[in-house]
Amino acid sequence: MDNRRKFKRVYLAFFTRLFDRETGELLGHLANLTAEGAMIISEAPLEPGKVYRLHMDLSEAFFSKSHLDFEARCVWSQP
Repeated sequence: MDNRRKFKRVYLAFFTRLFDRETGELLGHLANLTAEGAMIISEAPLEPGKVYRLHMDLSEAFFSKSHLDFEARCVWSQP
């Protein structure tokens, strides 16, 4: 399979929990990042094309803020 990735993946040392900002429900865990996207591992499938409003708690040992709120659009999903 042709790897069309433009940016190198950064694998995280631990999975960071991502929450739906509207419901507070755990959406999944952040597995890796690139400059253009991220991989989220989730128990339930994510809906391609849907924009998710996410909340991520940050470690105060490494960041000046306690959390990060952002939006992300699901590009694809597979079991």
